[in-house]
Amino acid sequence: MAQSNAQRADKGEAPSPGNRPGATRGFVEEFLDSTNVATDFLLGEAVAQAAGEAYAACAQRRRRSRAASPKLLLVDFIVGAHAEREADSLLTLDAARYRLAFPKLVTAIRYE
Repeated sequence: MAQSNAQRADKGEAPSPGNRPGATRGFVEEFLDSTNVATDFLLGEAVAQAAGEAYAACAQRRRRSRAASPKLLLVDFIVGAHAEREADSLLTLDAARYRLAFPKLVTAIRYE
C-alpha cells in the first residue's frame, strides 16, 4: 500500500510527487531538495536536436505500426534527450518509454 507524504515525513523520508497535476511549486521544490535532484533549465542545441530526432523516429514507428497506444508528448523526448546527454540517469516509473527512444539512457526505477 502506498504511503502518504505525511507518513513519509513522519519517517524522515522524502515526499513522492507521484501523479500530481496540481502539485504546488513549493511541493516540487521540497521534493527536489529532499531527494538531491538538480535541475538544469538551459537546454542546448544538441538536446533539442536529439529530442526532435527521437520524436520524429517515434512518430514514424507509430505511423508504420498504426499504433493505438497513447501518443507521446514532445516534452517526454526533451526530458529523455536531456537526461541522456546531461545526467547520469533518469528516475522514472516508465523506463520502457525512454529505452526505445534513447537506448543509451540509464534509467532508475524506484518502487515502493
